[in-house]
Amino acid sequence: MNLVNGTRAWLRLFRAHTAVLEAPMAVLGAAIGLGTFFDYRVGLWLIFGVMYHFVGYGMNSYVDWDKGFDKEDERKQHHPLNTGEIKPDNAKKVIGVSFILLFAYLAYLTHSSYVGLGLTCLMVVSGVAYNYFGKYTSLKAVPIAVAHTLVFFIPYYMYTDSITLFSVLMTTAYFIHHIYQIAISGDIKDVDQDEASLIQKLGASIHRDFEKDIDVFTSSGKILIIAYTLTVLQMAFSFGSMYSARDSIYPVALGGVFAALTFYDTDNMLQPGKFRRNKRIEYMSRREFFGYSMVHTAAIPVIGWKAYGLLLISMLVYLGTVSKFIWGNWLVPEV
Repeated sequence: MNLVNGTRAWLRLFRAHTAVLEAPMAVLGAAIGLGTFFDYRVGLWLIFGVMYHFVGYGMNSYVDWDKGFDKEDERKQHHPLNTGEIKPDNAKKVIGVSFILLFAYLAYLTHSSYVGLGLTCLMVVSGVAYNYFGKYTSLKAVPIAVAHTLVFFIPYYMYTDSITLFSVLMTTAYFIHHIYQIAISGDIKDVDQDEASLIQKLGASIHRDFEKDIDVFTSSGKILIIAYTLTVLQMAFSFGSMYSARDSIYPVALGGVFAALTFYDTDNMLQPGKFRRNKRIEYMSRREFFGYSMVHTAAIPVIGWKAYGLLLISMLVYLGTVSKFIWGNWLVPEV
């Protein structure tokens, strides 16, 4: 296997394309705490955010394969552990060493605060718990939402003198966003798989319409209530944080655009009818990007428009180019 194919295989294992979704939270947490985007310590947290994503998602890929879920999923036979591009023992060793390095690096960044170290341990325990037990519990969204949200809150906490209403509202918006992504988006993506699923418990299913020769997705009233409530709450806390910053109307207007797009793709992914998995994943990917961007908008009064624009453009360029390299398309990952 040549260098390019080998690199692509490892990036697929780490699901590198979505590092753009978690890493900016670490950047914004540090920037808001410091009061500026342009500080070398923001760069240190960017490194952490990328490491967090690679290690966490790499562990998830290996554990899901090792426990048999991805081995038996016909849609994931192109993944590197199934194709043999990466040997299981090599993956286990690389992820184990990377996990130790991540923990040591984060401990270095937070060693000056007992609370910071405590939050670090909580984040690690929550993330590992999700990776190893998430397939067996319908409440798997909770531990990973805790872990992902702490990616923002820990760097913010390390550089601030007080926890403000603005930070509480923004942190809560991120938490709700992550709950939705796992409990709704993730479970729709794998609704036909043999694993614990909240939406399956609440009535979601895939059935075959032999007359039309298509798979049909069916939801339920309970699922729609939960999904739309989470979306509205994410919007409410996002706009609440924007309002509490008492800046101009322009960040709110931009946040409104992202809110509308978030709601639009929430509606798209929940529609009953023909189940084209790739199309649903496209809606999920867009919804995730728009939802994150909506919450990120609350940081504009602190970091400024130029920094926000740089962040958003970097997210788009990274997501598109890395997705194209490892999956062959600009937006819809083959996961």
